[in-house]
Amino acid sequence: MGFRRGGYSRRAKRDTNFVMAEELNKAFRELRKEGYYAKRKQSCCGSCSWYEIDEKGRGDKCVFTHLQSDGIDECYLYWAGDGKEIVRHLLDNGLAVKWDGTETNAIRVSDPDDKLYGEEINDIPLDIYYEAV
Repeated sequence: MGFRRGGYSRRAKRDTNFVMAEELNKAFRELRKEGYYAKRKQSCCGSCSWYEIDEKGRGDKCVFTHLQSDGIDECYLYWAGDGKEIVRHLLDNGLAVKWDGTETNAIRVSDPDDKLYGEEINDIPLDIYYEAV
């Protein structure tokens, strides 16, 4: 990771560590086609991310990660809109999802081969899938 005066280099900002980055990016592209504002690493934290999205007038239908929620083995998606629609796109792209179905909680995303989640998660019908995080 390169540094330069005044912060990270452009290369460091582009680098991604999440093991399922391609699948998540594909799901985000699909969600954009559905009218969502979808972006990885929106800002430094949730508060700043929500502020920036609200300033753009996109806070009613959005999904994003921020720098603190985008990890190596899992990431947390913050969102507004239709949670089931978001989860459906994530599952369709091969991601393991854990979410309790409430509008106030983030959606946790991981590699389906991760032992924490198990491969059977993608076989559970979406209507009954939600588990406590």
